[in-house]
Parts: sequence; C-alpha cells; structure tokens
Amino acid sequence: HNAAVLADAGAAELIQQNDLTASVLARRLRALGADRGQLLDMARKARAQARPHAAERVLELCAPWLEDTE
Repeated sequence: HNAAVLADAGAAELIQQNDLTASVLARRLRALGADRGQLLDMARKARAQARPHAAERVLELCAPWLEDTE
C-alpha cells in the first residue's frame, strides 16, 4: 500500500510482483539513472509525502487509551 501511495504521487515507480524480473528492474534503474531531472522530481514529490513526527503524533492520539489499562 505504501508503495502505491508514493507511485500515485509520482514519487516512485511501482512494478507489480508478477512483472518483476532482473531485466525489468535493471532497465528501470538504467532509465532512472540516465534522467537526473526525473530523479530530482521524484525526490521532491517523495519529500512532499513525508509526515515528520508522525510516530509522535500517533502516540499522542493513542496515549489516552494506554493510560489506566491495568
């Protein structure tokens, strides 16, 4: 699911498991390695998907249910 979210945002490429072979992966890596602009664009889009401090926020939301559970 996480990979699909990044791919939908243009931050990654998704290769379905049944399509994944060494030659398919090598071809995609060569293509990406030859296109610095695309890599930079994907990196920018990946950073836009980031949720800094997400773990802390989840803990804050869950903390009330964690207290007094004994």
